[in-house]
Order: sequence, then C-alpha cells, then structure tokens
Amino acid sequence: MKLRKRVFKITLKDKDTIEEFVNRLLQELKIDQSKIDVKEDTVTITLYGTKDVIAYNWQLVRNL
Repeated sequence: MKLRKRVFKITLKDKDTIEEFVNRLLQELKIDQSKIDVKEDTVTITLYGTKDVIAYNWQLVRNL
C-alpha cells in the first residue's frame, strides 16, 4: 500500500465563505491525515493517503 500526497488550492473571495468552507471541510473529510492552510483568499488542502482515499476525499471537497 503506497501512500501519496496531493495538494489542492481553492480560491474564495469572501472571508466568511472561507470560514464556512473550512468548517464544513473539517466535518466532511474522511481521511486520517490532512493539512489545511488559509492564506488571504486561498485555502490549501493537503491530503495524505492511498490513491483511492485521496480521490474519495477530493470528491467530498468538490461537492462542498
């Protein structure tokens, strides 16, 4: 089982939207290892896991 790392960046314009997005993201993610950074209007999501686990969680992010 090979672990992978994927980094996704999402740009949101409204500060309230960023806060709401990150809160929902923390509730929805089904992954053991992740890192979320917020700088200005960009949310950087780093996912660690197998290819399938990362793909599943990326779909969760896209649906938010």
